[in-house]
Amino acid sequence: MSTAVRPLQKSFDALAKSHNEAATPTLMAALSVGSGPVFDGALAALCTRRNKAGHLAVLRYWPAMSAAQKQVVEKGRPRMGGALREALLEGDDQLFAAARDFVEASGDFDLIPTLVMVAEQPHNERSRVAIDLTMNLVDQLCTWIAEHREPVIGRDPETIRYCVLESLERSVERFREHQRAELLEAFVVLAGPHSTSLVSILDNPLHPCYKSVVHTLTTSLNPNVLQLLLAMLATKDAPQIVRTVASKRTDRQFAELLLEMPLDPKCMPQKRNLSKIKSFACLESHELICTEFLPAQQAAAVKLVAASGGHDDHKLDLIEVVLRHGALEGRIAAAGALGHIMGQRASKLVLQALDDADGAVQTLAVRQLRERRIPGTMSRLIQLVDSPNDDVSAAAREALSEFSFDNYTSRFDVLDEEARRAMGKRVAKVDHTAVDRLKQDLANPIRRTRLRALEMGTAMNVLPLVADALIERLQDEDHLVRVAAAEALQYCKASDVRNALVTAAGADKSIAVQNAAKNSLRSLGTDSRTAAAALAPKPVLAGKGDE
Repeated sequence: MSTAVRPLQKSFDALAKSHNEAATPTLMAALSVGSGPVFDGALAALCTRRNKAGHLAVLRYWPAMSAAQKQVVEKGRPRMGGALREALLEGDDQLFAAARDFVEASGDFDLIPTLVMVAEQPHNERSRVAIDLTMNLVDQLCTWIAEHREPVIGRDPETIRYCVLESLERSVERFREHQRAELLEAFVVLAGPHSTSLVSILDNPLHPCYKSVVHTLTTSLNPNVLQLLLAMLATKDAPQIVRTVASKRTDRQFAELLLEMPLDPKCMPQKRNLSKIKSFACLESHELICTEFLPAQQAAAVKLVAASGGHDDHKLDLIEVVLRHGALEGRIAAAGALGHIMGQRASKLVLQALDDADGAVQTLAVRQLRERRIPGTMSRLIQLVDSPNDDVSAAAREALSEFSFDNYTSRFDVLDEEARRAMGKRVAKVDHTAVDRLKQDLANPIRRTRLRALEMGTAMNVLPLVADALIERLQDEDHLVRVAAAEALQYCKASDVRNALVTAAGADKSIAVQNAAKNSLRSLGTDSRTAAAALAPKPVLAGKGDE
């Protein structure tokens, strides 16, 4: 068979499975060929066996292996722990370097305790390499956990984290002896914001690790450290020093991550922690925020400062600059932030936002006008009802919600004439449903409702807009309604209005209606008799053929 295993491969398979201790030296000797099928077969067989000496021999060839050969070795990793630990702790320089490269390539987190032991040795020249490799592995683990995926070795990241953290916590207990701040940073990164061990250190300035942990939080540019610092701002028992460090950091890396932090109004711990921070040093340069930060970052900066416990004047300083020079997204956030700050200066900035070039900013300002009681607010809102921007117009109508047709209807009977006219004109302007609602009332079966609708239309100064409904009322069954409709039509100048009035003046059975129609025609500059004659059918003249 073409797929039959070759005799050489059969030999290596047999040696890989053999319980004879002589199999390992035989395979180690085969490695000496350096390459080719014999080398590959011996390599695979040694990685399959559980023998430290064989694995150490394999590691010596690691630097010269091809990518395919290294993959074969990595598959045997679960059986090579003993050899790797010995190479890291007691191996010569060649073995140590090979083990280091292998651990880094395979992401072998089980060896972190061994690396920590090497890293803690202050006079060991390999400690620096061990520290760097430990930090590298911890960062890899944090990335895997953040991405919610399992490492290539198939174990649960959280289980690995627990085991690694246990080793790092023991190293923290030995900190007085080794003074390795990097190992402390690895612990801080992996511990997470809810770690009781980390919180207890940060709550106790006399703890031997306190200064080093604070220094790490203050100066480290490790993204995982920065994320931890921000995550602790959302925890219930965040130590005071966490808020202090967050408020004082000025580096751009921290500022950018800070502005990516989601602000959750339902997260009370985050809300309380932010309210205890008076200012953020990285956001002190307001001009820089407008020139160097992206629009979304400008908006985040405004929201963050607004959520802080700083003085209102400090918040208004940023809001004012962003309203003048910021991008649209930032100006929207600034206008929104004004809603939580009262006072004359804030009101002045609301008026400034009202003149913004964008409707979204104007809309937010409009919604704040009434509660601020700024002089001239009412007339300004009435003007804004006619804004070409639909959102601004809608916001103005919402702010003037008391000028609704329903409210006007309910209060009409208790208002005097002047108040009726003043409120009616505003209702007609603010409530875009007013004209249609008035037409509905003009057709209401209840006579009192129809008569009041005629009065309301006059007070609202919208009679020309309901002329068709008034003409229909000239046919009303009640002569008082017809009289009122005829009187109201004097304010309507359409041609069909004149024709309807002429008809009522000559044909209505009620003298009162006829007189009202005639009076309206006179107001319109039309004589009722002349108009009636003009509307009368012309007599047909007989032609010569008819004589």
